[in-house]
Amino acid sequence: MRKQIREYFKGKKIALLGFGKEGRSSLLFLQKLKVDFQVNVYDGKDIALDNKDKTINVFGGVDFSKIDFSSYDMLLKSPGIPFKKIKKKYHNKIQGQTSLFLSWYGSQCIGITGTKGKSTCTSLTHHLLKECGVNALIGGNIGTPLFELIPKLKKDTWVVAELSCHQLFKTSVSPHIAVLLNLYEEHLDYYKNAEEYFRSKLNVYLHQTPEDYFIYNKDDKRIVEFMKEGGVAKYVSIALKARTADFKLTSANELRTNRFRGRDKKVVSPLMGRMNYYNVLPALAVGQLLGLRKAAVFDALKNFKPLPHRLELVGKYQGVTFVNDSISTIPETCIAAVKALGDVDCLILGGYDRGIDYNLLVDFLIDSKITNLVFFDRSGERIFDEIMEKDAGLIDERNTFVTSDFETCIKFCLDNTRAGKTCLLSPASSSYGIFKNFEDRGEQFKELVKRIG
Repeated sequence: MRKQIREYFKGKKIALLGFGKEGRSSLLFLQKLKVDFQVNVYDGKDIALDNKDKTINVFGGVDFSKIDFSSYDMLLKSPGIPFKKIKKKYHNKIQGQTSLFLSWYGSQCIGITGTKGKSTCTSLTHHLLKECGVNALIGGNIGTPLFELIPKLKKDTWVVAELSCHQLFKTSVSPHIAVLLNLYEEHLDYYKNAEEYFRSKLNVYLHQTPEDYFIYNKDDKRIVEFMKEGGVAKYVSIALKARTADFKLTSANELRTNRFRGRDKKVVSPLMGRMNYYNVLPALAVGQLLGLRKAAVFDALKNFKPLPHRLELVGKYQGVTFVNDSISTIPETCIAAVKALGDVDCLILGGYDRGIDYNLLVDFLIDSKITNLVFFDRSGERIFDEIMEKDAGLIDERNTFVTSDFETCIKFCLDNTRAGKTCLLSPASSSYGIFKNFEDRGEQFKELVKRIG
């Protein structure tokens, strides 16, 4: 295969679009092939390349829509650059690490996507495989770019890949085992509408063969509706609510399945909240498809270390339990987090305003019993305004606080959350603007809670 990869790139003139983490790994990968080709690097920001190879030209601060790519054989694009920024006549030349990797090693790949939960499910799946003795690597949208895994691949290696919507958009190859966790509206600043965003996710299974497997959430009505349009893989369903599924979890957290041998058994997971079983069940299904023993898989599940910023327990301060769910960027995940914890007395909402619909969240908050509601930054202000439009009396019934200062926000939470209850950061909003990303927001939350608390 590696010989075929060298032949694939040999003699090509390649435009490398985007020079972030994945773009840099693409360039390094190409250089290590040691074949004759030409590479030029383009990025929207000013960039510097510490490289002795004088044949590589670097163009920073560019407007992709104004570049003439007609002389190039391939545009190797990073996921963060929208297709709409590149002239449509060049779209047939665009490739990405994901599409190329799947065309070469898709038969060894477990691809996991969904609006929310994919990092947890990917990490958990990789953990279960490794603990059960499987030669497994993890990469994609989490950790290591896919091209960097290629030198480590053997014939018996399984790659557990987190695949984002941007990586899957317009991809025409699917992994051998595909997992689709859920579909919620998000990234509407990147796609022209929600439909286009949803369909980018569907590429994880739409190009599978009858010998492949598609693990899907039977409780997600959007997924079930889209599946009516087609797909030829062997379907494996998971569910917490649906009456029938290949992997069904009861209200007592017992696994019901005829795919694993042995009696039904309670699923014990260190992940907080029942909603996290939507990430656990697909991982168990992958283990079964790869022939792992049920007892070994269940034992491995117990010692999984949860990822930060996803219903992460920060600690107890002044009698209040603080939970960091900074990964929450949409209403549905905020609602699920509140339901999962059950005793939320203070909820921190808001961040960068991308114009998403908050009606579902507004109705939930009005009906909820949460005493303290903190509305932070631009989207927080909008959520507060929409609540006031629907129920102006709520301001007299609850303790509401609107602020643009994060430290003031944490002080309010410490002063007002009742002892024995939980204060939850689950913003239902993007972090960009005040914070670098959701990780930065979560880390600042933890630091402030510990310092002020």
